[in-house]
Amino acid sequence: MESTTRNLLFLSVAIILFLTALTTGYSLFTNVSQALDQTYETNQGLDRNQSLTLKVPSQDDRVSGSVVLQSIYQIPSSKVDIYVDGVPYLQSNFDIDALVVTQIDPGRKFAPAYVRDHSGVLTSVRYTTLP
Repeated sequence: MESTTRNLLFLSVAIILFLTALTTGYSLFTNVSQALDQTYETNQGLDRNQSLTLKVPSQDDRVSGSVVLQSIYQIPSSKVDIYVDGVPYLQSNFDIDALVVTQIDPGRKFAPAYVRDHSGVLTSVRYTTLP
């Protein structure tokens, strides 16, 4: 009698574990299915006609003179030539000790123009003074 009771208890525990695993698996399957459906619907609403341009988009293309000065001092790390109102600051002959930037007023506003090569790599930045 004792053996039969023990076998019945083991069988009932095994059935309960199987039903718990089955319920958990079904719950996980429905959650993943809902997430995939939502992802599919979201991707269907995307605009597939977008194209990349080489111009950096911005609403306000004005920077202060202090930003221009800071970009000039970062020429060695950025490897980009900078022109301010036609005055070149080239990376090939850049010397921080001999640099004269007195004509750049930190309070003035400048309009940057970004020049890129055919692969989209930034080659130079041209700043012009705004009135």
